[in-house]
Amino acid sequence: MTKATRDQFEFRSDILVVHRPTGATFSTYRYENPEEGTYPVHATIGRAGEILESGEEYSEYEVRTMAAELLRERALLSKRG
Repeated sequence: MTKATRDQFEFRSDILVVHRPTGATFSTYRYENPEEGTYPVHATIGRAGEILESGEEYSEYEVRTMAAELLRERALLSKRG
């Protein structure tokens, strides 16, 4: 498996992030209190879990987990900001 890294993700908005290599997208609600959770509530897995033309293969779980972390961080920054 290829490790999903932060730099592979692109924010399309403050609640939508895309994993560029696989095309997987993740979005969440705008939580009043981001500490309550920002786990993606809508996901399109794209090609996560498949072997890509480049030979890379990203775990769906790992991509989803990294997306959740990034969304939570963004929500906390927005709340402070």
